[in-house]
Amino acid sequence: LATLNQLREVIQSLETHNVTVSGFVLSLLCDNRLQEQPCVQNLIDQMDEILLAFYEHPKSSKSTLAWANDLVKSRYAESVRELAKKENGWHFGALRASAKKLQEFRIEDMAQKMEDLAPELWDLLGLMLSADKRQTERIAKRTKSQETDGDQVMGNVEDEEEDIRVDDVNIEEASNLNRSRNPHSLAERREALVTIKKVVIISIMMQGTNQKCNALESVFGIFLHSCNTPQKVIDALAHMGITISCHAVHDAIHSLSLETYETLRNMGQTLL
Repeated sequence: LATLNQLREVIQSLETHNVTVSGFVLSLLCDNRLQEQPCVQNLIDQMDEILLAFYEHPKSSKSTLAWANDLVKSRYAESVRELAKKENGWHFGALRASAKKLQEFRIEDMAQKMEDLAPELWDLLGLMLSADKRQTERIAKRTKSQETDGDQVMGNVEDEEEDIRVDDVNIEEASNLNRSRNPHSLAERREALVTIKKVVIISIMMQGTNQKCNALESVFGIFLHSCNTPQKVIDALAHMGITISCHAVHDAIHSLSLETYETLRNMGQTLL
């Protein structure tokens, strides 16, 4: 850092030339003719420290936080709008439901594409779903100990199951029942559950942005129907954005029934 005397000399020089500090910094960053100046590169290199100083300064802390908040909200909103576009393949029309669409749906594929298209939003949700670092570290240590010692370490297993109560659910089972196999460790199982939660949360956001973007909700709605889930339950989940409405589910089932009828009729005609 510069000494107090050096700072006073710089301030005096700026005042002599009727140039404000903010105007000087903005000119350095915005004027293309000055981009090769060493002082410009120095500003860029020290950006993290400069922004942190604004955040920690008592007179600029709130405004800095508000600016950062507005910036990231705009960024994440744009990410959701991008994800909800038709070309990403997540617009599932109930009236055009087909067995092929259901068979091709995989949560793993959806998760990977979400992470590729919106990596910052994906990371944020991962952090929010494991916000207590001490809890996460404690689980990781227990898991490592259990994997190291094998069956000898049994005292912590019940605690692990408390932390991950729905261990039997895994990302493979949720997307493809024919390939159901539990992950080999608690860490993998926990990561699979977090991935499913992130996909569900982002899917709710996408449907809220574009009602036609409802791939996960449609598949889940058809699954609920196959389990004879009461209509009131489906409607309640639909209001939460987790599934499509009962009416839409019935449209999808009708479409699938017509497809089955056409398939059987075509098979029958080949025998004539």
